[in-house]
Amino acid sequence: MRGNQLCPIIDGTATQPCGTPYGCYNPGQLSCDNGTLTSKPVESTPYTLVVRGGQFDGRVINACSQAFYIRDLPCTYCPDVVPQQGGVCPDTNQTVLSDGDGLYVEVPGGQLFYVNTNGALGYTQAHSGSFPQGAVFGVTAYEDGEFILPGSDGWVACVGTSAFMNPGSQIYAKLPGLTFSNLCYDVAIWTVDWNDGPGAWQYT
Repeated sequence: MRGNQLCPIIDGTATQPCGTPYGCYNPGQLSCDNGTLTSKPVESTPYTLVVRGGQFDGRVINACSQAFYIRDLPCTYCPDVVPQQGGVCPDTNQTVLSDGDGLYVEVPGGQLFYVNTNGALGYTQAHSGSFPQGAVFGVTAYEDGEFILPGSDGWVACVGTSAFMNPGSQIYAKLPGLTFSNLCYDVAIWTVDWNDGPGAWQYT
């Protein structure tokens, strides 16, 4: 807010004023420096995901059962042979993303994340490069900014009672042509820089 003028909340993100006379901008994608707008850089290092604003403000997003949920812990696995051979199983309790469409894991072959045709943000099984037909790749992750899927209208978190969520809310992209129930709420997803090693041996 500047004076008696307000900037709107768009897709869960509170826009902010910049310049004189000012316009409103999305701080998840742009920076305002002395009244001049510039695009934020995209993430070049690993990062985690968190919700900004709304009823889920500050809640972390984690991977479980090949989907992403607002939940405190991810679902992970590390085989016994790793410590038996002198290795260390990552114990971060975080879902870490990296390398464009990749999860930051140790499992050979890695794991990729994508958006399914129903909008669900998901990821591949370990040891398998297969993904659903029609899956969409290519999110843009801004440094200390928004995590977006170009061509979509943002994200929603849909409240559920699955045992995986305890309870929690599953993350979906608002792809063109999709509609969601009144138990789905607009959310803004932001990145948080990660300065440690892989988040897991694999996400399950």
